Amino acid sequence: SEALFKWIKQFKPKEFVVIDGVPVQDIPEKRQAYLVAGPSRLEELAGKNIPPAEAALIAGFGGAILNESLMSGINAIAMLTHVSTQIPDPDAVLAIIDGLNSIYNLKIPTEILEKSVEKIHEQISQIASEYKASQASDGDKEDPMYR
Repeated sequence: SEALFKWIKQFKPKEFVVIDGVPVQDIPEKRQAYLVAGPSRLEELAGKNIPPAEAALIAGFGGAILNESLMSGINAIAMLTHVSTQIPDPDAVLAIIDGLNSIYNLKIPTEILEKSVEKIHEQISQIASEYKASQASDGDKEDPMYR
């Protein structure tokens, strides 16, 4: 990360953004991006509807980038969101892009992602319904072990 910072400094970046996922076993119902930043930057971003993370441990390369930014005086923030370990998770990507669009007034299009999220939610609902139906029909059968 130190070598990367030496190289990047020539471009005089205004801010680094570390994007990271927080793995969860379940599929989160409502997806939200969370901010990690210094107090003054959090105050500047207060109106962007991205809440600060209550607690965060950012390890690996993202943590190293944040550490180098603190050491070098270059502003940095981290955006975190929950990421399902069970399925592909375009919801997580959508939450981050929405956050980036809000903070930096970007116009990254999200229509394709939104459709993908909608499709995955429909498929999950269908699978859940089929599973419940199969469980209900299995409950009607007598278990041969208890005859």
